[in-house]
Amino acid sequence: MKLVALLATSVLASTSLAHAEADTDPTPAAAPRLHLDLEVDPTAYVFSGWSVHAGIGWDKFRLDLGTYAMDIPELLHGNEGWDASFYGGGAKLQYFPLAVQEKLFVDASVGWSRQETTLRETGSSTHQSGFGLGIDAGWRFALPYNLYATPWAGISYGFDSADAMLDGKEFKMSRWTPFAAVHLGYRFR
Repeated sequence: MKLVALLATSVLASTSLAHAEADTDPTPAAAPRLHLDLEVDPTAYVFSGWSVHAGIGWDKFRLDLGTYAMDIPELLHGNEGWDASFYGGGAKLQYFPLAVQEKLFVDASVGWSRQETTLRETGSSTHQSGFGLGIDAGWRFALPYNLYATPWAGISYGFDSADAMLDGKEFKMSRWTPFAAVHLGYRFR
């Protein structure tokens, strides 16, 4: 009987010691596979708009759902005497090949937008809505406190883009739109 008690005590002691060592194990725990984040594009706010994106990631993939709007400076749209603005929403499927939700990413995007163009001289305006597909690449920099910065650039193709004619003046639209931004984000998980 004493032998059974001694064996039981030895087994319990070794199990307790193993648990104590596991609690102090310096090996980091595996990173969570599910990632949730929220990000904004400050440039949109500078140009009288908004940009909010919610992301859900799984390992090296991330789905971005966003809504955005801004006034487009004449320097960017290239049509003298015209004002232009847009709002819309879209989705991106991103892939981070080098690290989980960090560093280099590439993506494919789909979006819908509504653009308003106004001839300053007369105040006449027109609207145009359409869908587009795009590809992007960027780099996510991890910052302290679960914050991050993501500069990226891409190009999209607008299927419904067409020139606008108002009061004898033409607003030229390109089907191809290059775009660059820096998003600031927060990772919840």
